[in-house]
Amino acid sequence: MSIFTKTITAGILLLSLSTGLSFQAEAHIEMTALLTIEHAENGLSVRAALEKEQLAHALKKEGECLPQKMMQVCASEYVTDNIKIIINGKEVTLTKVNQQFTQNSLVINYTTEYKAPIKDIVINSNYMLQYNDHSKVRVLSKLTPKKRMYSLTAQRKSIHISL
Repeated sequence: MSIFTKTITAGILLLSLSTGLSFQAEAHIEMTALLTIEHAENGLSVRAALEKEQLAHALKKEGECLPQKMMQVCASEYVTDNIKIIINGKEVTLTKVNQQFTQNSLVINYTTEYKAPIKDIVINSNYMLQYNDHSKVRVLSKLTPKKRMYSLTAQRKSIHISL
């Protein structure tokens, strides 16, 4: 069982993804993804580090994906169906750039096109919630000089970042 799927019964456990970024998990919450968002040329760069076991479970439950396409095609589609980014009130499309596998995660890099100055961003997530109501998506915002970490859960499915 990977470190992402272990439930914390007491205290706080320090977790680390392949990015080297450390973060804290809360009791009885399962980390299912880490989104890192930063400025890119003509839009945003979004890096999604997804826990492989949880993702594979969800894709099998969806039942619409052939096993050979599960992580190459369907994983990205599942992410874009369940995580929405809205810039200045307009939903943007996440375009897959590439992906790579680490020991415990699938990392997919996306870009968004947006040429106007960005004033605010809303991130909505239903990622994994239909299969695990204890799942958590962490969002690392690198959009301002001071990095901020947010959590998306069953109780908080949306965050708003003002720039």
